Amino acid sequence: MRTGLSLAVLIGLMAVVTPPPASARSATDAPVSVAETTRLYKEALEDYKAGRFAVAEPKFRRVLEIMRQTKGPDHVDTMTAMTGLVRTLDELGRTAEAEVLQRELWKARVRVSGPDDPSTLNAESNLAVLLLQLGRTAEAEPMLRRLVEVRTRLSGPAHRDTLVARNNLASALDDLGRTAEALALTTVLVEDITRELGPEHRNTLTAVNNLGLRLLAGGRAKEAEVLLRRNWEAQRRIAGETGAVTLQAAGNLSVALSALGRRREAEALQRETLAALRRDRGENHPQTLGMTGNLAVSLIELGRPAEAEGLLRQVVAGLRATRGAEHPDTLNAMNNLAGALSKLGRRNEAEALYREVWVVRKRTRGEAHADTLLSATNLADVLGDLRRPREAMEIISDVLARRRATLGDQHPDTLTAAEKGAMLLVQMNRAAEAVPVLRRTWAIRRATQGDAHPATQQVMNNLGVALQVAGDDAAALTLYADGLAVARADLRAGETPNRDLINLYINVAWTQSRLGRPDLAWPPYAEATAALLRRYSDRRASGSAESALAIRRLDRGVFLDQVAVGWSWAHQP
Repeated sequence: MRTGLSLAVLIGLMAVVTPPPASARSATDAPVSVAETTRLYKEALEDYKAGRFAVAEPKFRRVLEIMRQTKGPDHVDTMTAMTGLVRTLDELGRTAEAEVLQRELWKARVRVSGPDDPSTLNAESNLAVLLLQLGRTAEAEPMLRRLVEVRTRLSGPAHRDTLVARNNLASALDDLGRTAEALALTTVLVEDITRELGPEHRNTLTAVNNLGLRLLAGGRAKEAEVLLRRNWEAQRRIAGETGAVTLQAAGNLSVALSALGRRREAEALQRETLAALRRDRGENHPQTLGMTGNLAVSLIELGRPAEAEGLLRQVVAGLRATRGAEHPDTLNAMNNLAGALSKLGRRNEAEALYREVWVVRKRTRGEAHADTLLSATNLADVLGDLRRPREAMEIISDVLARRRATLGDQHPDTLTAAEKGAMLLVQMNRAAEAVPVLRRTWAIRRATQGDAHPATQQVMNNLGVALQVAGDDAAALTLYADGLAVARADLRAGETPNRDLINLYINVAWTQSRLGRPDLAWPPYAEATAALLRRYSDRRASGSAESALAIRRLDRGVFLDQVAVGWSWAHQP
């Protein structure tokens, strides 16, 4: 949410502020001069612009208190001060407090200017965005639908405010699990704005970027890459190599490349972009820290978590200094740092960090917020890795219940929680209970996301593992073979297999060996070994570089040992 503060209007009107009469003040209240109030507001605004949100908050709060006393709740100065405080609370991650104040502001705007005045619509839009952030999407959706209708009627479908409303509505539909509707809405939005404003208008490029990100979130990374690259190349021509929008576009493209398994390309682009950000904006600028975090995630995916840890510690320290310890960006960075620690085998440290983030998110965003539930899921994952499945199951069961209550049984996030619970059952030697859960989620994933979607491939792979643990190797092999065919058909020429495909090669090899067919096991394991070595260039990451030699020698004992090592690697978190 980004509503504009009008410094000139506020200061101009403050020139005629009249303190309340002495009879209306308590004996302990000191009168506040116009000059003092104006100075306080200007200081708060400067602190806000400089990112000193914790310093700005009490100043905005004091100005608001003065305005309410001297001008009343519905005066424009009061509402301007309220806007500043809402924005500051939002930046501090105190979204629930911001929502209460923003609702009060919206109601004041309705009373003063009517429901369809531009200032009222801005207030309503900001309230809807806060509701989205709080996970109260069902409340936000009708507000966003009304905003789209009114904005379109008043300003046209391609006006910036209308586009924001349409994009926010698409985000709400995404959150509600109505992914197809969200994509359709965003696609039409791009078509409308391209027709009205041309392919390289800044609003068109923003819409293209949003569609690319939505496709990426929906698992359609190849389509997303095309759009995000188009956006990046256009921004380079228009805004220059180091323009803010260009660097942001480069960051988004790098995420798509990483999702496609082209992580070395992603790393190179991130390093180039990060160098420009450090030079132009400094080490602790939010964009610089964000790109540093993206690079760290790529390094984790490339099997270099030790490098990632150092970068993420820099990011966490920078965000704590500039945005505060409880800001959502700081918590996201801490979450990624915990992921790096887990990859390094330091799971007790990771658990402590995941738990800290979870506790803060429960307090600041509520127990049912999407970010809180993500933290709970991460904590459950690491507890499972620490062989504490019963603790993990208690947490993931609560996540699953909340997901079902707010999103329904077939939402992707609900399915993910169900899958994680099923794999904890496998860990507790209750694979027979896990199999029907995984079969159901696999069927839903196939119907809604397609056989080639990474999430579909993941649950299919997990179902195979559950079947093997339950003693049905033949059924597992059929699953793995079918999944391998789909994944290989989806692999682009020259593209390195992603982790899911490598898992499938290893699982086919391992299952064939369990069934006493080593001749059939060797080829897929050789494929997995070669892919791991290409992907990571790290002997340890592939189990052993000598596995290829073992396969050539047809040394059954060595080969089976290498399969076991590879299977263990592929299934580590």
